[in-house]
Amino acid sequence: MSPYLHRRRRAAPAFSLVELLVVIGIIAVLMGLLLPATMSARRAAKATRCLSNLRQLGMMYRMYAQEHDDQIPLGTSALPPLYPDYYTAWNNFLWLRGAPSSASGPLFAAGMFGPKAREVLYCPSEAKESVDFANFEHLFDAALAGKDVTIRTSYAARPVRLIWSHHGVGVVEYPWPLPRLPKMKNKALLAEYPQAAPFNHGSKDAAKVHALYADNSVRGVPAKAFAEPYERYYARAIPHPPGMVMPSNVEAVNDADDPLGDAITIWRIIDTY
Repeated sequence: MSPYLHRRRRAAPAFSLVELLVVIGIIAVLMGLLLPATMSARRAAKATRCLSNLRQLGMMYRMYAQEHDDQIPLGTSALPPLYPDYYTAWNNFLWLRGAPSSASGPLFAAGMFGPKAREVLYCPSEAKESVDFANFEHLFDAALAGKDVTIRTSYAARPVRLIWSHHGVGVVEYPWPLPRLPKMKNKALLAEYPQAAPFNHGSKDAAKVHALYADNSVRGVPAKAFAEPYERYYARAIPHPPGMVMPSNVEAVNDADDPLGDAITIWRIIDTY
């Protein structure tokens, strides 16, 4: 018998428990350092896409204005007889009961949003499920086919006191005349639904919304900038939902016909940022 058959192999050196714990600890520390940076990069990328969406919408609004005597769709939606009045909270309906409404609805009806462009109407950072693109993607073709569908967008229209009254399926009474783009000057036209938290970008003191202005610029507005009128907007609505009664409405917007005149409101602050 060969003497080599009885020779034992030397055992490979193994990690001790302490060494394993040290390695695991180092990995955990590295993950703790890298994860916030990765999340921050993702938020920044989504914010960039959001700005790009608004710029594209700005170009579409200008094209629409050129073809419609400088007029552009703004205002709020209403659903009489149940909800017949001026509600600033109803300013993000693209389509309501089978007809175009105040938040870019006529642009969609004019064929400006093809199948690959519809996601432009939604911020990729959207935190509110009620205006998530995934909830409405399947409804756009049905809307064009005249079906009784309702579509909301995450970019709300400036809630000027122009009411788009939807009286039945496919029936809407348009406000007339509509605002003229040149007269809007540097006012905000669209914003990421600033009347409802959570805001789409950042958190707490860093939270912000993006807005499109009549000069086609796009800016980020810190939520803390309009924190005071935002609190009044909610407080003055009780016991109703915010934006559903006039005392609450006037805290959101104060255009020429608003009782508060030059008072500081949510959209006035967005205008000046």
